[in-house]
Amino acid sequence: MRFNQFILGLLFTIIGTSVVNAQTIKGIVTDENGQGLAFSNVVDKATSNGVTTDAKGNFEIKVGGFPATLIAKYVGYQNKTIEVTNATEAIVFKLDTNNSLDEVVVTGNRSKVRMY
Repeated sequence: MRFNQFILGLLFTIIGTSVVNAQTIKGIVTDENGQGLAFSNVVDKATSNGVTTDAKGNFEIKVGGFPATLIAKYVGYQNKTIEVTNATEAIVFKLDTNNSLDEVVVTGNRSKVRMY
């Protein structure tokens, strides 16, 4: 019984310190005109934890500590990487368009005739 209490206490200590050490970074993802990119992805490179921006492009992500490397991604735009050393001010990702996407090809497969 005492061994179980010891293991449980140790587990809570480890989890508690990792939660206390987590840092929150806030920011916004914009296009080249400064408009927020809704529902873009921001990923912490070290842990692969990620968040999605809101409708205005704002995000809030928890990282294990500083320095942290964040990557912003959005379809049709080039990925951008920023190294964050502190969380005193908001991070601004300004993504440039990716002009290498010339066309999109959609392929369908109809394996069964449908009778209505």
